[in-house]
Amino acid sequence: MIPIPEISRPVPEPAERHAGLALALGIGALVLLYAWLFISGDRFFVRKTAVMPVFVLYGLLQRRRVAFLADWLPLLTGTVLFDAVRGAIFKAEYLVGYPWFANYVIVLERLVIRTPAAPLVLQQWRTHTLDLLAVLIHGSHFAFFLLFGLVLWHSRRAYFGQFRYALLLVMGIGLIGYAVVPTVPPWMASDPLHLLPPITHIAKFVYTSFSEELYGTFDSNPVAAMPSLHAAFPMTCALIGWRAYGRRAGIALTLYAGLVMLAVVYLGEHYVVDAIAGIGVAFAAVYISGRRVSEAWSMKESLTISGAALALTFVLLWAYS
Repeated sequence: MIPIPEISRPVPEPAERHAGLALALGIGALVLLYAWLFISGDRFFVRKTAVMPVFVLYGLLQRRRVAFLADWLPLLTGTVLFDAVRGAIFKAEYLVGYPWFANYVIVLERLVIRTPAAPLVLQQWRTHTLDLLAVLIHGSHFAFFLLFGLVLWHSRRAYFGQFRYALLLVMGIGLIGYAVVPTVPPWMASDPLHLLPPITHIAKFVYTSFSEELYGTFDSNPVAAMPSLHAAFPMTCALIGWRAYGRRAGIALTLYAGLVMLAVVYLGEHYVVDAIAGIGVAFAAVYISGRRVSEAWSMKESLTISGAALALTFVLLWAYS
């Protein structure tokens, strides 16, 4: 008889075993965070960021799951942390009596478009259909940048590092703006501040018609109008899309970004100058990220960053829950 060689399964290297253990611990921490948030009553936060664990589960099903999660975990946990810090800034400023700003942006709006607030003009053409369409576009931007990143990772992974770095920069710049110059949106300048003629708070009306808590899901900081990240996020996708996919995709993504900006201005959530500032933030973030070497991070580096982000998120949510 011809001897049949014994086939043995390869023994994982120590580094692979450590990465697997760290990955399991990181995912476990993420699951515990969401369970704790749900039990503690911060369910609005869970609703908005529930897509993050979904992305983790999706990554686990990939053949290149270690590469996927090493690339994605810093962005996912960074986005969760961004939303927690955004809400914490509002709570802290409210508690210490830090002033909210309104007049300067009205002056800028008048200088740029010769009206104190663009929603005053756009809402003259209000219809129920336009309200629903604008709210749909308003709500889509949060999922859109993640879905764009998913397509980018699968088809043009070489650009994903720049995309991730640019988005994290956008979030960081936005938080600085919210902390230093908390700016009220047009609807708030109208009512209760009475600095503008009547502007309907359309988004709140539509969201709360479905659920009383739903609007809070999208607005953890009502005085975070400047810069507009509703403008910055899709514009960042558009700029990366121009580089990664070329002219046609870039035009399509730019048109979507324009629709988002038009929708948030129509809804009274932002001034035109907020959107212009958001576009500037996107250009700056993409330019800065493009000058760096966007190398893939190791699982150890990603888990270190992600763990720190989750730990800080825990602390912030515990502090103001």
